[in-house]
Amino acid sequence: MPSSDTTPTGGDWRRESFDLVIAQPAERCFAMFTDFERTPQWLVELRSARARKFDEAGRPVVVDYMAAPVRGGYTYPMHYVYDEGGLGVAWHGEVQGGARGIEGKVRFTALDGVRCQMVYETAVRLSAEMPAWFRSSQQDRPAEQLCRAFKRWAEGLP
Repeated sequence: MPSSDTTPTGGDWRRESFDLVIAQPAERCFAMFTDFERTPQWLVELRSARARKFDEAGRPVVVDYMAAPVRGGYTYPMHYVYDEGGLGVAWHGEVQGGARGIEGKVRFTALDGVRCQMVYETAVRLSAEMPAWFRSSQQDRPAEQLCRAFKRWAEGLP
């Protein structure tokens, strides 16, 4: 179910959420989503992802992404915090100078033994620090597109 608030908060933030049902168990979807180095397999805008810092449990907490627009590229770190009580993870990214440029969270909830609900929320700072191609990419319901891409990938794996 899409939800979007295109009125920026704090002067330049765009908030969006989307949820859908995936024909995979919640635990499996959570494990696939948090295998961040595989994200470029389902999110084609990314060229690469490399985890560079891990928590005590061995989970990635800082991942460097290289976005691959038609012209040039853009590298940015994402910082992850895991929900210890469930199948969720939150994140925030940085733009040049260390300011936050994106934040969000995802949660997978079991519906039965073979399906789960994915709830994805994001807020993007549409400011001059972000590349123009990134700002323009945020106009076409990126949360919905991301969720549908993940669903296709997750349901297509054996």
